[in-house]
Amino acid sequence: VNSSPPQYHTLHQLLQYHVISDSPGVSQQLLAMSTAYPPALQLAIDMLHRLGAHQDVAEVMLSRRMLLPVMRYIKRQSSVSIPAERLLQAALDSHDSILFHTTYRFVQAMHYQLYASHRRSSPNFLPQDSCEAFSEHFDKLYSQEAQA
Repeated sequence: VNSSPPQYHTLHQLLQYHVISDSPGVSQQLLAMSTAYPPALQLAIDMLHRLGAHQDVAEVMLSRRMLLPVMRYIKRQSSVSIPAERLLQAALDSHDSILFHTTYRFVQAMHYQLYASHRRSSPNFLPQDSCEAFSEHFDKLYSQEAQA
């Protein structure tokens, strides 16, 4: 039985200096150890990005409720696609009205850009977006604010 503490610092350096090669398997192991060693999350995200696994980077960020970073990442990586419903649900689940507002406006801007580039039939939410409840929530939040 090995009772010595994990050598996270050594692992961190081996990864930073690319002694350990980037691979999907290593990134998954880093994600798994990120609870015990929080810097492993960023190491995994960086590795996935270097591997060109941009969709995976966004999925990891979203699963960890890193909404602002995932929105910045989506804006920079045009190949990444996260459904509006998932972004808005994560924002709603945060119970942070400012984050919900920011996410809602981000999704609207994304839809407008897709519409302007002829990759979406409307800049508005469509039935297949499944975002009616989020629109109602947004309207309720901000119509009350306007009345106050």
